[in-house]
Amino acid sequence: MALYRLACADPAWTEDDVIDRLDLTRDQVRSAVAALAALGLFSPWEATPSGYLAVDPGAACARLLATQDEQFEGYRRHLTATSQALRHLVADFLGLESARREAVSIEVLNTREQLDATLNNLTLLVRRVTCALHSAPVPPPDSFHRSLTRIEALVARGVRSRSIYLERFAAIPYVAEYFKAADEIGAEIRLLPHLPLRMLIYDDTTAMLPIDPVDSFAGALLIRDPALVMSLSAFFEHCWIDATPLHATAAPTESTAFTCTPQQSAALRMMASGLKDEVIARRLGISPRTLSRLVAEVMERLEVGSRFEAGAKLAHLGWFQRPAVEQCPEVSGGAEAGAGTQQEPEVRA
Repeated sequence: MALYRLACADPAWTEDDVIDRLDLTRDQVRSAVAALAALGLFSPWEATPSGYLAVDPGAACARLLATQDEQFEGYRRHLTATSQALRHLVADFLGLESARREAVSIEVLNTREQLDATLNNLTLLVRRVTCALHSAPVPPPDSFHRSLTRIEALVARGVRSRSIYLERFAAIPYVAEYFKAADEIGAEIRLLPHLPLRMLIYDDTTAMLPIDPVDSFAGALLIRDPALVMSLSAFFEHCWIDATPLHATAAPTESTAFTCTPQQSAALRMMASGLKDEVIARRLGISPRTLSRLVAEVMERLEVGSRFEAGAKLAHLGWFQRPAVEQCPEVSGGAEAGAGTQQEPEVRA
């Protein structure tokens, strides 16, 4: 501040004057001048020897406050603009999220009337295939009568009907009669010892699940989201490949004693369904070369020279009509996911 007082007392001061009178170095003088200029106490003025003019402290303070106010106002405007941009961005993002959620269509069916009307509509609209899992409890007889009517309409239009039921259902007289009638119409029925829930799938585009898996008659969820229905279809295929065809009820004889590893069993069943080698290998988590080696081992054991011969021999032995757990008895679980068929298959890519 000694420099500022000197400048106020002698407007004609020079650097040399300050050096002599305040006993400072030239660098110290220049540093002090710069500090006073930054505070607004020195203002550039060409008419003075030093090039600066001392400013009244009150005026300097007012100017400094005005500068700060201007900077603050600039920050405020910037903050306001940023806040508005963020609000627009959030609103747009929520709009996209809302649109995405709306694309997942799930309808709740609470009454028997809603359920029957929906099933009738889906039966009219389906074009290729229906897939169904039927778990406990056992539906009443009138439910099977309605199902048979729908299957007749489906098969008449060339739609494939595939259903998996609990094995114990076959011991119930009215269910056994339904199985016989549905089979004669052309429906494909398989059996499993256990199923987790009821499920219906139409053309891989629409699915129906129970609201309460424990109580299948408490209502249903109608799902039209393609990605979710695709996952449910993959689960059905996994169950289908392990299920036993309806007519495969006889106990295995010596002629059906051919067994293989879990991988080979799963591969053979998927090949019999017409899946390509690369698809089967991907589902089994192995390379196509490893898959070829597995099939070659089976062909060697069967003493055949082609996949077609292998498929024909396994079909003749009744191998494809046996549960996967019997084909590889050392395994407690089922085979890998895949698709199945009731036709006598060729083991092919």
